[in-house]
Amino acid sequence: MKFALVLWLLVWAGMYTNISYVQQTNFLASKYSFIQGIRSLFPLVAIFLCLLTVFASRYRRIPFFRSPLELFFFYAFVGFIAAVMSTDPVISLYMNLAYLAPIMVTWYAMNKKDPLDNIRTIIHANYVILTLLVCIFLPSALGRGLIGWNSLPFNLGEVNRNGIGRYALVVMLVSFVRGVTPKKMKKLLYGILFVSAIVLFSQAQSRTALLGLSVTVMLLFFFRRIGWRFIFILPLFTYLIWLVGYQWRAEADFERLISLTGREQIWQQGLEVISTSPFYGWGFLSDRLLLEGEHMHNAYLSTLIQTGFLGTIFFVLGFIGVWVLIIRGRFFKRARELQGAEKFLLIESIVIIGILSVRSLFESTATFYGVDLVILVPHIAYIQLMAKKFSAKTQSSSP
Repeated sequence: MKFALVLWLLVWAGMYTNISYVQQTNFLASKYSFIQGIRSLFPLVAIFLCLLTVFASRYRRIPFFRSPLELFFFYAFVGFIAAVMSTDPVISLYMNLAYLAPIMVTWYAMNKKDPLDNIRTIIHANYVILTLLVCIFLPSALGRGLIGWNSLPFNLGEVNRNGIGRYALVVMLVSFVRGVTPKKMKKLLYGILFVSAIVLFSQAQSRTALLGLSVTVMLLFFFRRIGWRFIFILPLFTYLIWLVGYQWRAEADFERLISLTGREQIWQQGLEVISTSPFYGWGFLSDRLLLEGEHMHNAYLSTLIQTGFLGTIFFVLGFIGVWVLIIRGRFFKRARELQGAEKFLLIESIVIIGILSVRSLFESTATFYGVDLVILVPHIAYIQLMAKKFSAKTQSSSP
């Protein structure tokens, strides 16, 4: 097993918990608090092992302004300064370090031998984990139905319907893109996953996931040469958006469909907090600490409240930078020309980055340690590496 994969699994191991369990007085006495508390430390262990390996190999280059991914690194760096302002510096610093974990592990993987292969392994690990999550929640969706918050096995945490809809959407995308395989068993497996993900997606009735599906439809239009499946899948996805979003979730009420469900009040409260520390913010997780457990439901307001204007600049430039790479590198055209695994991963990376980019308007996407960040980071890394590969190929072919 590749060491990069081991580090990545440590990053995932800290999901759905936080260091507050370690702070509890019954941490050692309670088996549940102990397990959750130990899990919360795994992302920090990943950072430690990553840095230990890097320094042992005498690799000294620190990420700087060379790529979109490294701009996210600097967004996190500003968070360390902002943590001084936090009402709970311990939690803020922990979330800051946890945020850095997937970035540092990805950075490590990109600077070892066969970086593209390392990143592919990490992306496939994400796909396997998301598929397992879909399988875990599917029986509940077929039984009692999904509720606001849904428990993971063994009390490992809870996931809301928005999160489940996001997992199902990624599995839908991947199983659709890869269902073109000529191998009958793989084709059957992808078909089963595709149908299962649609069922779970429909039950989740997540509006942000439906928005993500709309983006998927639009982006897949640019990859229409992926085959005849495109002709049939677009009407299906469009019908799914209408049925699940308009008929079921909104109960055929357009105003209910576009309602912000109280987000505008949270945004107003957040803006008032932001105005009290506009340059450096209040540290990571400050929205939950200062807004009675609420989060900003907008990535850019979330970065403002956490790291102020300084951190937000890095965060926004990171998102813009990856789209600049995609557009300038003519990735849509190149993806249509590629074959095999590279074609699949390039299409998936562009669409997933598109989904999360739009999701950032209504959720705190990739602004703190969470599933969105862990999904996003390796796809950005893949785009960066492919841009470098395409550039090298262009230069070598020029006279």
